[in-house]
Formats: sequence, structure tokens, C-alpha cells
Amino acid sequence: MPDHLSWSGIQCYSQCPKKFFYRYIAQAPVEFTPASLAFGGAFHRAAETLQQARMEGAAIPAVESLLAS
Repeated sequence: MPDHLSWSGIQCYSQCPKKFFYRYIAQAPVEFTPASLAFGGAFHRAAETLQQARMEGAAIPAVESLLAS
């Protein structure tokens, strides 16, 4: 049983209780990851790396290292 319910979890349950069960209770693996989600995650990791470097006063990372993160 999940220790909390998010808005997306409540919405998922209201749309399809079985989908909620598989996603939040059984924690079944997701069949695919949408390209927009993968791209958004990569963008956020790169932005986080840049911001962390700026806050620490470090040099801005090279594009290659941002692509690798």
C-alpha cells in the first residue's frame, strides 16, 4: 500500500482502478516511456547540473558531460 496519495494517483484511480492497482500497489514495470518524458527528464538533469555548477562557482560543464548525465 502506498504511504501517500498524489494527485496523479487519485486521478489514475478515478479513471481506472485496475491501472491504479498495477501502477501503485503491484508496482508493475511500465511497458514504455513516452519520448516527451525521456526528453524532459534529460533536460531537467542538464539544467540541474548547470545550476549546481553555478551555485558552487565551478566552471560550466562541457556539452559532452551534460549529454552524458
